[in-house]
Amino acid sequence: MLKLRGKPIEDVLEFVIAEEPDRFEEIRNANAWEAGIILDRLEALLEMEEPPTVAVITPFREQQRYVSEQVASHPKALEMRDRLKLAIFTADTCQGEERELIFYSMVATREQDRLNYIFPPDLAAVTADDAEGKLKVQRLNVAFSRGQEKLVFLCSKPIDEFKGAARQVLQHYQHVLETARSLPSDEETDQN
Repeated sequence: MLKLRGKPIEDVLEFVIAEEPDRFEEIRNANAWEAGIILDRLEALLEMEEPPTVAVITPFREQQRYVSEQVASHPKALEMRDRLKLAIFTADTCQGEERELIFYSMVATREQDRLNYIFPPDLAAVTADDAEGKLKVQRLNVAFSRGQEKLVFLCSKPIDEFKGAARQVLQHYQHVLETARSLPSDEETDQN
């Protein structure tokens, strides 16, 4: 659960969206570009005197495995594990786990988007007797409630091109980010 503090919104929510979404090679349920961004960020975090605790959450086991393999073969793998308390989860395995910084590796590209197999295609259509739909909603809720300080969303295509509940969640966080940016600054408000 995100802790509310007096931080600029950019220190709480961040979107990293591919500038060239058509360039991605199709890899079944894994995304090398997103994994590369994560590794670069992990390396940068290790430069901090007191780095945050970190988790990666992805909808797909294949991406979890791919990121885990990339981290394991990195020269600073043990330091990442020990100093960052790094854990790499799927949306199904992160229950009860929280970290200060969460990287969400969404995996979906323009060519391949299988998120509706993991998350509900339509939140409004899930009924009380829809066991599979309720499971997908629970998975969605658990996955997107693990961050304590900052959420970073890695998207290999524009947010508006996602489908279903994944799109709704991303649009929600994007709206929060944009709304907070449009609020008046401390200098613009009446100090009384």
